[in-house]
Formats: sequence, C-alpha cells, structure tokens
Amino acid sequence: MIILLNYIGLALTSQENFYQKKSFSNIIMTIFFVNNTISDRLWAGHQRRKRENKIKGKSFGYGIVTEESEYTNTISARYYKDGSEILIKQEGCNPRKLTPREAARLQGFPESFRIPVSNTQVYRQFGNSVPVKVIEKVAKQMLLHLENDAAEKKKHSKTNQRTVKNTVSFASLKDSVAAVCH
Repeated sequence: MIILLNYIGLALTSQENFYQKKSFSNIIMTIFFVNNTISDRLWAGHQRRKRENKIKGKSFGYGIVTEESEYTNTISARYYKDGSEILIKQEGCNPRKLTPREAARLQGFPESFRIPVSNTQVYRQFGNSVPVKVIEKVAKQMLLHLENDAAEKKKHSKTNQRTVKNTVSFASLKDSVAAVCH
C-alpha cells in the first residue's frame, strides 16, 4: 500500500498539541528567508516547465502555497534539488523553499526534534518519512479489517487444523498492528 498524503490537518507543532488540527500558517515561518528564496534562473525554469507540461497535457510543475492554503503537495526526497513540490509565495520576490524546521513541522515532527544533519539530508529524510498520525490511522484501519475478517471466517468455517494456523498467524499480526496504535 502506497500512501501519498500530506494533509495539513495532520501537521503538528508541539507534543502538547499532538492531535490538534493545524493550518499552514501555523507551520510556516513569517521571517523573510533570503537563503531559501529560489534564484531568478530556477524560478524561470519552473515556470517554463510548467507551461510546457500544460501544453503536453501533463499536470507536472511547481506548487505554490500561501499562509491561507489548507494543504500542500507532498514533500518528496528530491525536494532538496529545487523545491518545486512546495514553494512558498513571497511578496515582491521569487518564492522560497521550506526551511528544514518547516519541513519537520509539515511531517508532524515536534519542535523538540533536533536536526543534526545538512539541509540536503534533512529534505531527503523528511521527504522519505510518513507522518506518525497517518501510520496510526492506517494501522487502526488494518486492525479493524483483520478483526472483521477473523470474525467472519470463524462464523463461516469449520474448525480444522488450517483454521487454527490462520488464527495463530492472525493473532500475531493483530498484536503487531495493535502495538503501532498504542
């Protein structure tokens, strides 16, 4: 199962507010970041590729977000290259990339999470991560379906050696999934 989800409602800003829905304005920093502002050349390239892809009927291109945005595109491990998935609109200049801290917030990491590696590694790691809340929700759904399937099999099957083996493997899988949910 592949999950491509980056919904701001799952973004978290602190351990105390772990389950509270956040808006994008709670994630981005309002300070002007010169180092994260993309160059004129890169911005022109993003705009050109988006135009060319639109003509070809493809939806590939950069994504611009503002403080009012309800959601963003998914951050990927290639974000360090050009930041085209999530660019933040800035008045009077080119858009900028997320800062490492903003990327951490977007993926649900608490403010206390230390970032001891380079920006390139940060974007790769956050781009490859899945928010804990997403894993928790998927695991709960898996557990629900496993329990329903087991109840249905038990109701409609005769007790034999094969059913006993399936029940044992289900029990161990159920325990594994339950551990993720707690």
